[in-house]
Amino acid sequence: MKFHHRLFLLTVDLILLLGSLLVALVIRFEGAIPARYLQPNIIPYVTLCVLSAGILWVFGLYNKLWRYASIEDGIHLFNAVTVSFGIFAIPVFVSGGDFYPRGVVIIAWLLALLLLGGVRLLLRLASSGFALRAGARKVLIIGAGDAGEAVIRDLKREHSTYWPIGILDEEEENRNLRIHGVPILGKRSDLPKVVRERGIRDVVITLPSPSIMKEVLSLCQGLNVEFKTIPSIHEFMNGKVKLNPVREIRIEDLLGREPISISLESLQSYLSGRSVLVTGAGGSIGGELCRQIVNFQPSHLALIGHGENSIYEIFLELQAKKSCLVTPIIADVRDEERMAKILETTKPDVVFHTAAHKHVPFMEAQPFEAIRNNFLATCTLAKLAFRYQVKKFVFLSTDKSVQPASIMGATKRLSEMFLQALNREVTSGNQPAPQFISVRFGNVLDSRGSVVPTFRKQILMGGASHGYPC
Repeated sequence: MKFHHRLFLLTVDLILLLGSLLVALVIRFEGAIPARYLQPNIIPYVTLCVLSAGILWVFGLYNKLWRYASIEDGIHLFNAVTVSFGIFAIPVFVSGGDFYPRGVVIIAWLLALLLLGGVRLLLRLASSGFALRAGARKVLIIGAGDAGEAVIRDLKREHSTYWPIGILDEEEENRNLRIHGVPILGKRSDLPKVVRERGIRDVVITLPSPSIMKEVLSLCQGLNVEFKTIPSIHEFMNGKVKLNPVREIRIEDLLGREPISISLESLQSYLSGRSVLVTGAGGSIGGELCRQIVNFQPSHLALIGHGENSIYEIFLELQAKKSCLVTPIIADVRDEERMAKILETTKPDVVFHTAAHKHVPFMEAQPFEAIRNNFLATCTLAKLAFRYQVKKFVFLSTDKSVQPASIMGATKRLSEMFLQALNREVTSGNQPAPQFISVRFGNVLDSRGSVVPTFRKQILMGGASHGYPC
């Protein structure tokens, strides 16, 4: 609050305090005020003004944004006014009520609380809307708990482009009640009816439960509405979202558990200041791996990929961080001569090998390509890593390599077995050799080529249909 705003509010408060003293006299004596209290005696009024000005300021009532006033702020106001009148009452009672009636002090105190509190209530209400703003999107809130109340309060702010129309809640005793003027219209099962009747354009889910989200999404099939939810405290603390009341629903909200993320903290000791090479850097897993690696400030990061567009995109993204030297390289991991030249030039300390064919049905139809790209290329790259004295070679495998039932899984399992054998062979010698490591990944939610992007595109085109198995 700016200084001149504080000064204006203080002036208003003092006028109201003086008014409370005069009105209290009128109320106490029913208009027939004794003559001795009507004589020009400004002592009680000056006393109260000086006391109140200091006490109200000390209690911090002019350091608050009253458009965000809360119950705690109301308690501060109550304490400040009570202390002011408590001190004012001391000379009044000691003098026996000579300059101001003792019984009127309590009336004046009550009036002062009402008047000063009323001014702040008006400031609070002035920042909130009272009617649907022109152009605002009509919003339906799912959940009448604390999160729902917070969303409604924020959406009714002056600058919000959304307007809460109603609430759906499962508690029967909440029916026909209101939160900040917004009515509770029924249960979640009433959602389609409410959306059609009220012209709802957005549905905000304030209950972060995957089962509830799935239920709401199912109920709104065929309705032209957008879905949003509120960010979690975990997202706020990690800086993943700004302090906005709602955000779009993401696919991991429907997962039913926390997404499993790659933990690279243990790799910091051999990534920081080292040269790192990643194959398949343009893919979902390879690209995310590169994003994490640059956080540990390697001296150099080489991005190997066969598709120029995907490598170009990840290169631009990482280059903008300016945390290390990033080199994009277009190459085929099956080309032994080309890969040998790359390792000789870049001299990597660590190699992450993520390049692979991953589509199970495609590899069933084209097994030779799966063997060449997934198995033979891994064997070639591992031998080159030994030749050029790479310190660590990390191979990203799949859970489908466990008792493989597909060509893709079998090629990954063969690669694991080859690296195990090679690791035993090189460690038995006396010369420095790489450490070969295999890491198995399960399904990566929303990765490129998985069913989630496919289903998302189908939904945007009018409805999802069954694709081939993953």
